Amino acid sequence: MKTYVRIDGGVVVELIRPMVDEEGKDVPIEARYHPDFVAALVDVTDVTPTPVQGDVYADGEFMKPEPLQESGA
Repeated sequence: MKTYVRIDGGVVVELIRPMVDEEGKDVPIEARYHPDFVAALVDVTDVTPTPVQGDVYADGEFMKPEPLQESGA
């Protein structure tokens, strides 16, 4: 079973977990979504820890976003 993320602007915006049918069989991602959508996904099945929404994706790697700095204003 595979896990995917959708990236927008270098940030993980969606985590797509495996899905099984009523018989417990894996439903391939290609059977669940349009091919254009699938082509834009990143397979994170073997990535540890699993990326979460808001993580940054750059140069093929996932990282936590930099903490926001409070302005002095």
